[in-house]
Amino acid sequence: MLNPGSEEVPIDAHMLPRATPWQLTTCHGDIDVLHDAPGAGAYPDLRGRALVVSLDQTPIAIAGRDDLIRMKRAAGRAVDLADIAALTEREHRDPRTGDVAKGRRGGSNPGPLHYE
Repeated sequence: MLNPGSEEVPIDAHMLPRATPWQLTTCHGDIDVLHDAPGAGAYPDLRGRALVVSLDQTPIAIAGRDDLIRMKRAAGRAVDLADIAALTEREHRDPRTGDVAKGRRGGSNPGPLHYE
């Protein structure tokens, strides 16, 4: 994301190392490009667990769900915590009814989950 008022500045490869993170908005949604991602661990491990998809026959490595959750937890921003809730909602559902559990999992003793 460029500073407000500098939206017309052309972006090229020489600019990439000068800013972190890059927050890009596309017609398909927002993308964050990071040089360093707290919570991610070593790059070879992160890359080894990545999901590889093809975009116009170009392989693109995407951080795996568990790694994404670790990075978002390390960032700790409200938007990241909301993303974690969305990413983990399915595992917090009652398998019999589909109801979402009240409370959060986490820590060494998360306690029981209560379903609505």
